[in-house]
Amino acid sequence: MTTTSKEMQALINNLCYTYASGTQSVSIVPPAYYAQKLTQRARVYLAQVSDTASSSSSGSAAAPAPAPAPAPGGGPKQLPEIKDELKRSMFYC
Repeated sequence: MTTTSKEMQALINNLCYTYASGTQSVSIVPPAYYAQKLTQRARVYLAQVSDTASSSSSGSAAAPAPAPAPAPGGGPKQLPEIKDELKRSMFYC
């Protein structure tokens, strides 16, 4: 089955009305917005982990939040594991 350009355009247009954080259509398909939100959150999370590690090594008086386990081989920190009940659902914030 081949998809015509009109069918593809209709699909993309309809997807623009499915963005959960808005009440109107958006100009980019929601999966692109969700991917951007995910990367921004991951970047902030990893920055917090790195800030926690640097403040704990400098002798900060505040108790740091527990950091995630380091990746094998000393690479970047791993993100926490997703709970089983959330793996097959979409999570919106």
